[in-house]
Amino acid sequence: MNVAATASCTLFVSEHLSSGSAFTVFDTPTVAGVGVLTCYDNNLCENVRITALKGAEVLLAPHQTGGCRSTTPTPWA
Repeated sequence: MNVAATASCTLFVSEHLSSGSAFTVFDTPTVAGVGVLTCYDNNLCENVRITALKGAEVLLAPHQTGGCRSTTPTPWA
């Protein structure tokens, strides 16, 4: 289970998510250095810097905020 505290001190808990242990950067035939940061990783500017230092010139940053049935964080809290 992954628990991530945000700046507003709300928690997001999900049995479907867990933390990673590496930064993903890969090359494509047309673009050198594509980095991927997902969801909460996008909220930490240090993650962007580290991904760039590992060679990312383009950053894919999908982020889910709302739109799913979740017990936390509640939209009215």
